[in-house]
Amino acid sequence: DLIQTSKHFATGSGTNYSGMTIADVVQAQGDLRTYLVFALGTNDPGSVTDEAIDSLINLVGTNHKVVLMTSYALDNQIDYSVNNAAVRAAGERYSNVAVADWAEEVSKDPNAYINDTTYYVHPNAAGSQLFVKLVKQALDSLVDGTNGGVSTGNNTNYAGAQVWSDAEMQAIEANAAIYKEAADK
Repeated sequence: DLIQTSKHFATGSGTNYSGMTIADVVQAQGDLRTYLVFALGTNDPGSVTDEAIDSLINLVGTNHKVVLMTSYALDNQIDYSVNNAAVRAAGERYSNVAVADWAEEVSKDPNAYINDTTYYVHPNAAGSQLFVKLVKQALDSLVDGTNGGVSTGNNTNYAGAQVWSDAEMQAIEANAAIYKEAADK
């Protein structure tokens, strides 16, 4: 079994597998879902880089929709600036990536969402609800094409190549409500 007991993006230890390792194994088994959420890097400050995210996107491919979550620590006890900059840049660089900006939202009123003074990162009940809301918003944006995703005006991958034919785009647009319903579940 692939188990991740703490949120490592690229480097795990022992039987605590990294998100990249888990994605690699699931991809090799042919079991990756269309929509993927990566809320990783909390235990890897400074190591979630553009290169690490590029490796992830190259691994899962541009046919998958990817949500990346930023990280935040109460009272800035942990510096996630490198991680968060890379996550936000990926949202700009890849048409199949949406960012759930946990750091931006929590920073507005951190004590309302985090009351963990041991590790400074674990959300309370209100924080957990916000976390889910941000993931849902990012998934919605991938479905409707407002941030990443695919719409008539955004049918290219990071290298500028066309992803789907015109006929495939018409079928995708015709079924947008079905995709949105699936993302809402």
